[in-house]
Amino acid sequence: MHRDIKPDNLVADFTTPSSIKLYVIDFDIAKRYSKGDPWCTGFLGTAQWTAPEVADGVSWDPMPADIWAIAATLQHLAWVSYLGELTHG
Repeated sequence: MHRDIKPDNLVADFTTPSSIKLYVIDFDIAKRYSKGDPWCTGFLGTAQWTAPEVADGVSWDPMPADIWAIAATLQHLAWVSYLGELTHG
């Protein structure tokens, strides 16, 4: 599990416009995780991009926490793209 998904940890390759590639970077706090492994405890990641259960500091399942961070990141990127279209026409 990555445990720190956020826009700063994504890099896009626009070399081929018909197939843009998105890469996840910065695996400093990533950990291999299998279903049934003990949950994580404590706070990990970047506050703005973490799931509520991570911010609470209780034990949490990293899979849904990463999915939450992916959704928050995609929402942010869509919003920034939308605002860019509004301001740049």
